[in-house]
Amino acid sequence: MGPPEDYSEALKWYTRSADYSFAEAQRQLASMYWKGEGTLKIIFRHTNGPT
Repeated sequence: MGPPEDYSEALKWYTRSADYSFAEAQRQLASMYWKGEGTLKIIFRHTNGPT
């Protein structure tokens, strides 16, 4: 059992690192957005163009 997870703190530091093109931080940040950890969950909808 480790320390409690602080998603808002992780989001802050991953965002700062991602701004400097740190690839692992960009990946972690994308994962946090995808899972809705410390963020609003973003849902992408695939479309085949205008209908």
